[in-house]
Amino acid sequence: MTAKSVAATHVNGEVQLAVTTNDNKLLHTIRHTDRTWDNPVTVALQGLPGGPSQLAITATWNG
Repeated sequence: MTAKSVAATHVNGEVQLAVTTNDNKLLHTIRHTDRTWDNPVTVALQGLPGGPSQLAITATWNG
């Protein structure tokens, strides 16, 4: 797998990471505060005419 685009954000002490791949997938994973990682999951991309080429990820806070 080759990454085409990578985006990351910090949410409540955790890092969320999203990656677009050369086979037109979008993967998402989280690094938790205890330093463990979730397994990457493929995000369903519906309604796109082609594969993703760029991405951005942002955090929101609901305090």
